[in-house]
Amino acid sequence: MRYYFILFILTFAANFSVVAQDFSDFSWKEKTETKNSFPNVQELFAAFYPEANDALNSLETNQSDKEIVKKDCSCNGIRLYGKVKVVESFADFDVQIVEAFPDIDVKIVTAFPDECGKWKFVESFPDFTIRFVTSFPDFKIRYVEAFPGMK
Repeated sequence: MRYYFILFILTFAANFSVVAQDFSDFSWKEKTETKNSFPNVQELFAAFYPEANDALNSLETNQSDKEIVKKDCSCNGIRLYGKVKVVESFADFDVQIVEAFPDIDVKIVTAFPDECGKWKFVESFPDFTIRFVTSFPDFKIRYVEAFPGMK
């Protein structure tokens, strides 16, 4: 709560200072061309509370650093077809099963999982591992009988 109050005070002070500075002279064109020397709120906040600034920066970053590449059907360099093992922890990917708007359509096969979206579930020697989750997945899948692949 203390951090929010300080953040509010700093925001108010920064905005008031900029408004007062803008009205001090009427050369609007010069104001837009020159850089404002007043530090922004996040810089002020970081100076007084570095531990809170780290928390703010972690909120700004993307929660999942996994990126799906549609061109070669991969995610972080791991191809999204082949032999798959389902695990409870330390998986390569967190996967959510959906009925609409999937990232990839998956067809379960028993042989030749050599195309995008074809998965063969195995217990040993997988190409990658997955963990089924209900929220915050790395990507979403939908089981299909035909036409697997990226959407």
